[in-house]
Amino acid sequence: MTKKVLTAVLTVMLFASIAVPAHSQIIAESAVVTDYMWRGFNVLNGAPAVQPTVTGILGNTGFDVNAWFSFALRDRVEKTMPDSDDTISDLDEMDLTLTYSRDIGLFNARAGVFTYHLFTHDEYPDLSYTFVREAFAGVTFLTLPLTPWVVFNYELMEDDGYDWYLEAGLEHVLMFGKGQPVVLSAHAGWYKAEWIEPGLGGKLTDLSMTVALPHEAGRWTMTPWLSAAHSPREVINPSDFEIHAGLVLGGIFLAR
Repeated sequence: MTKKVLTAVLTVMLFASIAVPAHSQIIAESAVVTDYMWRGFNVLNGAPAVQPTVTGILGNTGFDVNAWFSFALRDRVEKTMPDSDDTISDLDEMDLTLTYSRDIGLFNARAGVFTYHLFTHDEYPDLSYTFVREAFAGVTFLTLPLTPWVVFNYELMEDDGYDWYLEAGLEHVLMFGKGQPVVLSAHAGWYKAEWIEPGLGGKLTDLSMTVALPHEAGRWTMTPWLSAAHSPREVINPSDFEIHAGLVLGGIFLAR
């Protein structure tokens, strides 16, 4: 597994170093989070995690590539997958994403593909839930109040019936004091997933509200955030209401 992870990471780094056009940027970030929430699931059962990410913005082409990782900071409380180990204080997930986006009139449109790799099982990538491909498309309405957005994610896997996830949200920025922004956002998700028992047929699975306080110093940013999340489906998350938080540190670097 380690060899496969290193190969994927080196491939991304090689592409970023030799294939990027002029005026490209690299954005490196690292987040520390109290919980890893994904589509309503508390993935690590309450374990905190470190989640670094690297994004390459490929000049003015509209394309960007992203590599995202999650490392649990302590062992899981209990198993969440058949035959998995109780402990995962190690690399537990890697996501690789290619996105194309473009401003078109009053909105921004984006589409892309990504793969996520789950390393909580010894047989990666032989089981379908350890390696998944998805395509997505979305739009953000730049000039409407609260900047509404919507994204549709579609699983490109024959197993489990081509699941999908629809998400929508709002975002508003308030300015306080000497130009301190406060970012308020809300999110809702609807999931169609056959692998969950009983299967979800496009039902509402998660709601959240988040407040973030970004601080900028040159090319560096620091953003603490706090979120309240609710999952109305017990098969998604038995703890139907949770408060979680995180701190993101990031920097922007010129590639060429």
